[in-house]
Amino acid sequence: MSGPEVTGKLAHNRITSRASGRRSSGLRGVLSRRLSVGSLHDSLDNSKGSQPHLAECNRLIEELNYQTALFRDFLISVGKPNDSPEIRDRIKQVRRKCVDSCSSVSHLLMPQIRSDVAEGIPVDSQHLVNLVCCTQLLLRELRKCNQMVSVNAMDMREFYENRPSTSGMAVLDKLVLWRPPHDYHQEELVSIARQISH
Repeated sequence: MSGPEVTGKLAHNRITSRASGRRSSGLRGVLSRRLSVGSLHDSLDNSKGSQPHLAECNRLIEELNYQTALFRDFLISVGKPNDSPEIRDRIKQVRRKCVDSCSSVSHLLMPQIRSDVAEGIPVDSQHLVNLVCCTQLLLRELRKCNQMVSVNAMDMREFYENRPSTSGMAVLDKLVLWRPPHDYHQEELVSIARQISH
């Protein structure tokens, strides 16, 4: 190797080593700032504080999964010989519980996910995956419920109006006030459509 080539190679090595030194010192600076004593204690406190948060997420997702499965089981009865006002009322109650559980876990989980994304932290959350899967299953069952209830209408007026009430106002309503007949079927369809779009 000739003299100029050796000199050029040595100069190139010096420049490369200086640049890598600057990069490593810059990286060390960032790491030292991120892992300073205060921020390290903060991150440890946050991880301890997040344990109840994660446990609550687990509980809500399990509840959502269970309620969605129950909702699906009740929907199988729609239009069958065992279909009844009681079954329709249970479908309504379970459907509401599903939507409430989905909303609760979303309010608990999504702020942290949005915060991580804003800071450039890759999203790697099993809770988010589980929530998305359960939400997709629930959405499919809600659409099915909307179609089945539309096709298999049931008069629920007698069921709801004869149900015992703990409120004295309901008795007063029946005795004194006249109200137009309530369209429970249309109300149910509107409620399902609202929950699908929610």
